[in-house]
Amino acid sequence: MTGLPDASADAPVITALQARPDPLQLFCFSAVTWNLHRIHYDLTYTQGTENLPDLVVPGPMQGAWLLQVAATAAAAWPGRVESFSYRNTRVAYVHQLLAMEGTVISSDGTHAALSLWVRLEDGTRTCEGVARLRRRTGAPAQPDVASPGVAPAGGT
Repeated sequence: MTGLPDASADAPVITALQARPDPLQLFCFSAVTWNLHRIHYDLTYTQGTENLPDLVVPGPMQGAWLLQVAATAAAAWPGRVESFSYRNTRVAYVHQLLAMEGTVISSDGTHAALSLWVRLEDGTRTCEGVARLRRRTGAPAQPDVASPGVAPAGGT
């Protein structure tokens, strides 16, 4: 990545990650984050007690993917993530293909803001966030860069 694209109404969408989470990934993420809610790893409970069709992708897992998109963009700018926030807007289920995307919403050469989201194949957003970036001290200003250079990753 050579830097961030210009912030504009037609700013390119950064697609940095794609994932199709499986039950083992949900279980492992839930374990390392001490998230004991059974809707993330117990299908019988999820369908029988909660009346949900499948295991639910943890919200913090989606947030972590968005933070990874922001950190990748910041490192290539070069800079760092100064702040990050997200909120889950819809449920995502195991085995659904999720794309973690974003776009630059403002940039002045020293600071930048990214709008980030997780999207299902049908375009539904399941998680939305904002990251604020700060250029690393001593890094040359890049007011006009053409491409974010973040290539789509294969589903994991």
